[in-house]
Amino acid sequence: MRRPWDYHFEEPAEAATHCQVNKVRRIEAGEFDLYKRLRLDALKEDPAAFVTTYEEAISRSDESWRNQADEAATSAERALFFAFVNETAAGLAGLYRDQDNPQAGEFIQVWIAPPFRKRGLAMQLIEFAADWARKRQLRTVKAIVAKENAGVISFYEKCGFSRPPLNIEVSDQELTLQLKMRMAPTVLTAYIIVHYLSC
Repeated sequence: MRRPWDYHFEEPAEAATHCQVNKVRRIEAGEFDLYKRLRLDALKEDPAAFVTTYEEAISRSDESWRNQADEAATSAERALFFAFVNETAAGLAGLYRDQDNPQAGEFIQVWIAPPFRKRGLAMQLIEFAADWARKRQLRTVKAIVAKENAGVISFYEKCGFSRPPLNIEVSDQELTLQLKMRMAPTVLTAYIIVHYLSC
């Protein structure tokens, strides 16, 4: 089950210190093994960044992984994206449409492997996923993090996140920021909701 802080990434650097070729694309049908490996790596490497545990994920059947990956490769409701550096899989991100609001979505499982952080991959994943969302008529996308995840909050703030308009409802336990991703052909508004949780 997805939880509010179910993703992890770090801020992009201005540039890598060596030659690299970054590539981001949507998962393809049949690539469940690559998704499984990256997801398990994320849960093992950064367990505090996720509510889903490595033990829970490793117990899933290959059929379960395959079904999730194949749906994310073809559905208009959800998608998974991979980031590559010089053909090496380096990270992933998910974007799911809100079942209660077809024009809204949520980023999930955003993660970059440690050797490839500070290279701008997280930004590329966000932009690529946002473009996918726009093409499917989504108008708002949110990401939710725990207050302890200062790196993620800082990343979003450096991307231009600000306080939401007054018509956006938030509880006393949340701080909501927004970003208008000014990329053609339309403007997609994305919100970060920072949960102040005691656990």
